[in-house]
Amino acid sequence: MEIFIKTDAYKMIIVESLKYLVKEKRVVVYRYVIVENHLHLIWQILNENKREEVQHSFLSYIAKQSMFPIHTCTPKSNYRKCSLLQ
Repeated sequence: MEIFIKTDAYKMIIVESLKYLVKEKRVVVYRYVIVENHLHLIWQILNENKREEVQHSFLSYIAKQSMFPIHTCTPKSNYRKCSLLQ
């Protein structure tokens, strides 16, 4: 199964997942690159957090959010009315 991350909406789901883990002080993200079919991530798992648990949280959030339809914004869309997820 190939996964393609072509829209900015799907990229933002990944970014939001990383932001949450940083906010919760579970990881420090040093660098990341999101490309069409995968991502590169350099992070440090903090404190007593286990890699498996952090990775599960990260991937679980992405999977759940990706199940919802993505609203595509066009250049003519009103930005305030254009939301990431419907």
